[in-house]
Amino acid sequence: MTSKRTTALVAVAVLLIVEVLGIVASLVWGFHSRSDASETTVSDSNRSAAVAAAEQFALRMDDFQAPSAEQYESRIEEMLTTKGKADFAQVKSVIGQVFTATQPTAKQSAAGTKAPTGRIVYSGVSDIDSDSATVLVAHDAGVNGSNQSLHFRWTVTLKKIGKTWLVDDLPPEVSGSQAQ
Repeated sequence: MTSKRTTALVAVAVLLIVEVLGIVASLVWGFHSRSDASETTVSDSNRSAAVAAAEQFALRMDDFQAPSAEQYESRIEEMLTTKGKADFAQVKSVIGQVFTATQPTAKQSAAGTKAPTGRIVYSGVSDIDSDSATVLVAHDAGVNGSNQSLHFRWTVTLKKIGKTWLVDDLPPEVSGSQAQ
């Protein structure tokens, strides 16, 4: 009888251990699944915000309808990190010349011609983590006085400062540097 009782106690102990392990495993799996879901949501949110910032940067670069070169430059600088602003300061004189060249003549203005703007063709994240992203942006900018467009394909490098994505490295076409 003692051996039957011992066997029964061992069986009950094994069942309890298996049940406890099952509960622990389901709790760990459930916690892990919820944490994966929240990371995906944060990542999706970061991804969308980074793409929106890169697109906005490209559109601001293409929008020459500001009342002055200074206002055009100011709208762009709002989207730059400190490093990006330092890089942009080096090309401001060229940017000012481009702005002036894109403005319609008095005759064109009288005919209803406006300075060119841009449109996003495609954008997508190349690389992203919690505080940095690389976004590819394809955009077209109108050419003043014609039906032609300039086609740009930029790699925009962003940094997240606080909750805001800002452009950290200017694309080579803007900075005048050689493409890597």
